[in-house]
Amino acid sequence: MLRQDPERISDEARHCASRASWSRGHLGRVIPRIMLLAAAAIWGSTYTISKSAMEVISPQWLLAIRTLVGALILWAICRNRLQSLRNPKVLLATVGVAVLYYVAFLAQMKGLTLISPGRSAFLSALYCVIIPIIQWVMRRRSPGLHHIVAAVLCLVGVGCVAGDAMTAGAGASILGDGLTIVCAFAFAAYFYALGTLSIATDAVVLTFVIFLVSGLLFLVGAICTEPFPMQIVRHQNAWIAVLYLVIAAVGAQILQNIGLASTSAMEASILLSTDTLFALAISMIWFGERPSGMAVIGFVFIFLAVLLAVTMNRHARQ
Repeated sequence: MLRQDPERISDEARHCASRASWSRGHLGRVIPRIMLLAAAAIWGSTYTISKSAMEVISPQWLLAIRTLVGALILWAICRNRLQSLRNPKVLLATVGVAVLYYVAFLAQMKGLTLISPGRSAFLSALYCVIIPIIQWVMRRRSPGLHHIVAAVLCLVGVGCVAGDAMTAGAGASILGDGLTIVCAFAFAAYFYALGTLSIATDAVVLTFVIFLVSGLLFLVGAICTEPFPMQIVRHQNAWIAVLYLVIAAVGAQILQNIGLASTSAMEASILLSTDTLFALAISMIWFGERPSGMAVIGFVFIFLAVLLAVTMNRHARQ
């Protein structure tokens, strides 16, 4: 199912998709892109918060709490719509996507304990370069030249934003970098698979299964490899951070899944990679951070990448 082209999805899957109130026909072309940018803004806000929370709670416990509580919230929302998973192939594919989600976030959070948030964001954004390779291998469909140019511009822009950490070597770690590169490959596969599966599945139900399966994997991993975070009881700020991460994960994941159903994987990856810009902007507002000249150049590059991806896709469809 993960390798299936969207045009070859079964009639039953299409029927499930057509019943969703946020179907592609209703959303048009602009709203899905706004949703992806909103998801990027939410994800961007989680870098610093996650880094801070992991001073008190270990990565897998943090991820387990975030995803399982999120799954509970989503179950209350979509428990009457779970019939969209009656197709065994769709259910199996959804579990496979959840495993990719688990690998991606585990590698990212483990790496984030060893390197700075800026460096983590830069290395994670490599997925927007990896996705065209996956598309070529899986569909034998070469990406358009404008997609490649936009991805390169975006990658350069993200690198400029994280330039201070890169040049100073702040938080540099071979293990941390390696884990984050693994994260980038897992995210590329995850976004590709999710972009196909989102067309055939209710977005909220899909998010529920992803959170439930990955949350159980995080919980098992935490119990087996990490001490129980007793100290979190004494840190009110840690609980607030965890609560925010739960709400952010649910909201951003739903927006992302809906947006991916109506946007190409390549364009979506570019829009979502702007989370680094949002992370920097939030840091400027709340923590008084002032961007360097290199970061300003990064803003320009990423803006050009997003503009190129959106406008060229519009012209290609007309």
